[in-house]
Amino acid sequence: FQKYVLSKLAAGEQQQCVFFPLCGKTVDMKAVLDSNNQVIGVECSTVGIEAFFQENNIEYAITNDKYKTYKVYFVGSKISILVVIV
Repeated sequence: FQKYVLSKLAAGEQQQCVFFPLCGKTVDMKAVLDSNNQVIGVECSTVGIEAFFQENNIEYAITNDKYKTYKVYFVGSKISILVVIV
């Protein structure tokens, strides 16, 4: 990941957005954030997502849809993670 993705993100002049399907609490999301880029993720469980934020001391907010079928965890415009409630 560091060799192929982060090196290209660092070389770019514009902020990039990296998509993480089934992101859980992967450390790669933190690496993308640390390189000043945006993270978009999708997950089926809140456990890994909340652990990611807690382990990295990142404050976040949550929004729910009115039918309670999904939650969106976000940190300003830097992170958006959709968690589908199954």
